[in-house]
Amino acid sequence: MASVWNIFQDWGANAGNPKGRLVLLSFRTAHLLRQNVVIAVLFFWYFILYRVGVEWLLGIELPWKTRIGPGFRVDHGQALVVNDGTVFGANCIVRNSTTIGNKRLKDGTYSRAPRFGDRVDVGANAIIIGPITIGNDVAIGAGAVVLKDVPPNSVAVGRGSFRGVDRYAKISSGKRSVKVVPWPTVLRTSSLILWWLRMVRAVVRPSPSPPGLPL
Repeated sequence: MASVWNIFQDWGANAGNPKGRLVLLSFRTAHLLRQNVVIAVLFFWYFILYRVGVEWLLGIELPWKTRIGPGFRVDHGQALVVNDGTVFGANCIVRNSTTIGNKRLKDGTYSRAPRFGDRVDVGANAIIIGPITIGNDVAIGAGAVVLKDVPPNSVAVGRGSFRGVDRYAKISSGKRSVKVVPWPTVLRTSSLILWWLRMVRAVVRPSPSPPGLPL
């Protein structure tokens, strides 16, 4: 896990991304100040500035209590929501409009938030909810809904909450790749194939001869 004393540990990962550098530098500073109660009280004004500047103005909800490994990168970031109980490993990437949080249980309590391994790449508009674990070197596609554990060296796309035949596993070079295939994608593909077959049939089938003309 990252050292709280190194507030520049994400600087290199956000090269060419000035907003990401500003957000992560502000986050690391707030995370450092909260380690001591006396210092946190003396710098209460900084936490107010962080809340107003980062969360309200930039629209990036990254609580200062979140545990984040070094080399964290935020691309764009608008509408990013991260639960303060989330744990990130090293060199992870998150993008805009992503929601990472806990889940309300039947008894009214809340589950823990997701835990990420190292080098996890999260696409835009992804939703990752519940007490799940995302392994090392995982890529989560844009718009994915992830509600279950994802093993290391895998790719998760689509809506994982779909039932039926919604995922397949491929074993290649000792690595397991898991892909979630949503039913709308299957239906669109089937419609495209049927349309192509009709076009081929219309071209191949001979046209009827006009009446009164010899064949």
